[in-house]
Amino acid sequence: MIHWEQGNLEEAQAKYEQSLAIDVELGDRSGFAISVFQLGQIHEEQGSYHEALEKYLTCLSFEEELGVPGAHMTRQTIARLREEMGEEAFAAALAELGVGARGG
Repeated sequence: MIHWEQGNLEEAQAKYEQSLAIDVELGDRSGFAISVFQLGQIHEEQGSYHEALEKYLTCLSFEEELGVPGAHMTRQTIARLREEMGEEAFAAALAELGVGARGG
């Protein structure tokens, strides 16, 4: 988070990807969801909305599976991204990801 707060998004992304690999290795599904969400935020900040959406949807899927109470916050993030992208771009991104028209 420190790298992200300092604006060093590339280093923050590298650290979150390392965290994600550790989460997978340990089988930490909750940690995986958090790391994926953080990567989504980095992609969004970089203007890579398609990648951000993919990460947010992955996070939401894990949160719903795990029954995480904070899943509504991920849904709100997806809804905000939808507004930012616009309906047409959002729908196209969902189609590319093979997802029906959901996401907030």
